[in-house]
Order: sequence, then C-alpha cells, then structure tokens
Amino acid sequence: MTVVRGRHALILFLLLVPLFATPSQASQSVEIRPAQIIEIRPAQINLSPEDTLRIAYAGKKQIRTVLPKTPTGLELVATEQSNSSSNQGALYLSPENATENLYQYSPAFYSSAPYTVAVTALRYNMTTYFAKEMGNPPIEVRVLWSTPESIAEYTCPENITVQVNLSIQTLGSSSQKSTSLQSSVFATLSSVPQWEIGLYAIILTPFLGIAILNVRDLQRARKIIWTTRHSAVMVLRHLFFGLVFSFVVVCTVFSALLIGGVILGAPPSLGWTPIWTLLIPALPIIPLGVVYALAKRSGWYDLLDEAG
Repeated sequence: MTVVRGRHALILFLLLVPLFATPSQASQSVEIRPAQIIEIRPAQINLSPEDTLRIAYAGKKQIRTVLPKTPTGLELVATEQSNSSSNQGALYLSPENATENLYQYSPAFYSSAPYTVAVTALRYNMTTYFAKEMGNPPIEVRVLWSTPESIAEYTCPENITVQVNLSIQTLGSSSQKSTSLQSSVFATLSSVPQWEIGLYAIILTPFLGIAILNVRDLQRARKIIWTTRHSAVMVLRHLFFGLVFSFVVVCTVFSALLIGGVILGAPPSLGWTPIWTLLIPALPIIPLGVVYALAKRSGWYDLLDEAG
C-alpha cells in the first residue's frame, strides 16, 4: 500500500474536490433561459401624405426600445420622458413624399415592469375661419389640427420583449386628391351656418305642405285624368318658388347681420359669415328653374291651372 504524505496529499486533495461537486452546485453558476418574444401585428395602416403614425409607450419603469432602420420614404421622430416613477415615449412615422408604397417597420420594447403600447394614426386637417379685432377688418385664419384614430392598444407583461410588426401603406397623389376632395366637400357643407339651414327648413315646409294638399284636392276633383307627372310638376312649382323665397329671406337676414357686425362688432360667426355660404343652399334653384321653365313651356301647367 502506498501512503501519501505531506504536500503530495494536499495536491491530491485539491485535484479531487472538483470531481465530487454536486450537480446542484454546478447548475447554479449558469442559468440558460429560452428567448421570450411576443410578436403582434396590427391591421394594415393607410397614411396619406399629411398623416402621421404614432406608437406611444408608457410604464412605471424604464422601457428599452430597439428600433430597426427607418425605411426610405418614411421619416422617424422619437421622443421620451422619464423620471423616478414613470417612463413614457413615442415614435412618430410620417411619409416623406406623396408616393404610393407599402412599408414594413417592426420596433421592439422591453421593461422589467408591465407597460402599454398604443398605435394611433393622426389625421391632419386644415380649418379656415374669419377673426375680427375691434376696429380692424376680418382676417382669414387657418388652423392645422389632428384627429386621432386609434389603431390598437396592448398591455405588455414584464420581462418579455414585445415586437410590433407594422404594415404601413402610404397613399399616392391620386388617393390624396380623392381624400382631399371628400374632406373639402364635407368641410364646405358643414360651413353653412345653422341659422341659414333653419330658415330654409322653416320656409320650405309650408310650401311643400301646400303642394301636397293641392295634389290631393285636384285628385279628388277629377276634372282631369291625374297622373304621376301632374303630381311631380305641382311639387316642382312649389319647391322652386319656396327656394326662391327662402333665398331672398336668407339674403335679407345676412345683410342685417353684416350691418350689425360692422356697427356693433358682432362675433365672426354671425356678423362675418362668408358670402359664398349663401350660394350653397341656393344651388338647386338653377336646375329647378330650368326644369320648371321647360315644363311651363311644354304646357304641363295649363291643365293644372284650368283644373284649379
């Protein structure tokens, strides 16, 4: 038997200790976890040249962001604010030009505490109104304002990377013109003052009521063979004269408001109503007048006048 003594025993002990280490002690030194990533994909987002896409995030602790390279054709602006109790920021994506294209953009977020991510499209519009200062003529003021359109909102768990895969369709010049035309038509119709619409409704209602009563009386009289054409021309006559009378009344009220605005300094919404708003409700007068003149020239009203 060989006996190990002295320093040889110490060296042998140091060599044998690692071999007897327990598996649990060895496993505590390195812990390998699989990557935890959640991918979310909102619906495709359409952006016109004046729109902006906002990806906002907010949480109680620091939120780390991983931003891919911004595609050519999109412009990225990033903002962030943080303090000891909260962290929030936003990414703003907007088209650089009015070309039609499809872009993919996938930012990623991570935090050690729960946080939220909200995707919103900011639709920008231009509003024009007239403002007046005391002693000065009215001036045209244009205001750019945005209408937020919520696309999606997510509540993200802690310690998990959330990747938002965005599909962005930018609209070209043709789509922009179509959208601008629809917005212009809506803005034009909505700019008609409420008092003007109210006057037309109040005046036209009795005119149409009289037309319906006349049609009913002539049908009961049975002096002529009544047809749908007779009813149509009767309603046409009353509607045409009702619109003409309404237009005269509206112009009279508008003149009074305009004089009041000059003398008394009335608010722009009353005293400085744009003149062109008078023409919008009066536009049907021209085609109705042409049809009424053709019907009268064709003798459609002769039988009605004799029967009446």
